[in-house]
Order: sequence, then C-alpha cells, then structure tokens
Amino acid sequence: IDRLAVSKDCVTVADFKTSRTPGETEPVPGNYLRQLAVYRRVLARVYPNRAMRCLLIWTESATIREIPAEALDAASSAVFDQT
Repeated sequence: IDRLAVSKDCVTVADFKTSRTPGETEPVPGNYLRQLAVYRRVLARVYPNRAMRCLLIWTESATIREIPAEALDAASSAVFDQT
C-alpha cells in the first residue's frame, strides 16, 4: 500500500504503478487487481463497517483509476477461494 487514508466512514487505498498506463478501454492487469483485493480484504478486518475505495495511480501519466468493488470481489475470489 503506497498511501492509506482512513476516515470515520471510509478507507481509501492508493497503489502507485510505474508501468505503462492501460488505455481507458483496456482492462487493468489481473495481478494489480489481485494485489488490491488482498489489501482490501485485510483492511476490511482492521476497519470493519467502513466503505473501501481502491485506487491505482500511474505515476508517469498521473492517471488515477478507481477499481470497482465488483472487480475486486472477483479478484478476491480468485485468490482466496481456490480449492
């Protein structure tokens, strides 16, 4: 986690990336989604009952992309629900 902001109602996670910024229609690489999903899952235990926002920030282009909860839920399943 590169930056973490915690308020009474919300936890915001920001992770910086130096790789090429994906285009607006390109998907975020799966390894980035899985990384944020792990952070989110751990922080949800530390800060229960708070909204979670997860952001990827590409430093070269100053591009910020908020990752939707649905995408992080799917990535979390891929990491934690393996049988």
